[in-house]
Amino acid sequence: MRVPSAAHGFPSSGVVDGEWQLTDGGTEPYDLMTGAGVLGARVWVEQEMHRIAGSWSTSAARPVLAVAFDRVAMHHAARAEVLFDRLPQLRELPSDSVVVPGGPATVGLIDAVKGTVGDGTDDRRAAVWLAIADGLLVAYRDHLRRASVVADASLLRRLPSLIAGLELDVADLTAAVGSVPDMAGPEAEPAISDLVDLTSGFME
Repeated sequence: MRVPSAAHGFPSSGVVDGEWQLTDGGTEPYDLMTGAGVLGARVWVEQEMHRIAGSWSTSAARPVLAVAFDRVAMHHAARAEVLFDRLPQLRELPSDSVVVPGGPATVGLIDAVKGTVGDGTDDRRAAVWLAIADGLLVAYRDHLRRASVVADASLLRRLPSLIAGLELDVADLTAAVGSVPDMAGPEAEPAISDLVDLTSGFME
C-alpha cells in the first residue's frame, strides 16, 4: 500500500514515503502516516460500496431487497463521512489525497463487485455484499486494536458504534433475503471472499 506523502511545497521531514506492509495478525499501533493511509483506503471502499449498493436498490426485483440495499448504501455513506472526518488534520496532508484505493487487489475486488450490478440476481448481490461486510468487520476490529489511544481518540470513540451498526446491517440483510420465499438465499461467494482476503483488510 502507498503511504501518504506530504503535499508539494511542504517539507517531508517525518513523512515516510514508499511501500509498506503490515504483518498479518500484528498488533503494533499505527503511526500517523500509516494510520492515515489505512483510514483513507477504507473511506474509499465505503464510498464505492455506497454507489454500488445504491445502484442495486434501484434495480432489485423484490421490494424488501430494494429497501435493504438502500439502507446499507446509506450506512456506507455515513461510515465514510465519519471516517473521513477523522483523518489527520494536517496542512501538508490534504484529506482528499489519502482517500484512494489501498492497492490493486482492492481495485480488483471493487471491479468484481461492480460486475454484479448488471447481471447479478438479488440473492447473489446479497451474498456479495455480505462477503464485503465481513471483510470490513475484520478490518475495523483490527483497526480498533491498533489505533493510538492518544492520536486516534476521536476515532476510538466512534469505531465501536460503526462496527455494531455494520453487524446490524448484516443481520438485517440476511433476514430480508430470508423473508422472500422463492429466493435461494445468500449462498457463499467464494470468489469474492477470496478477493477480499487478497486485499489484506482493503490495504493492498
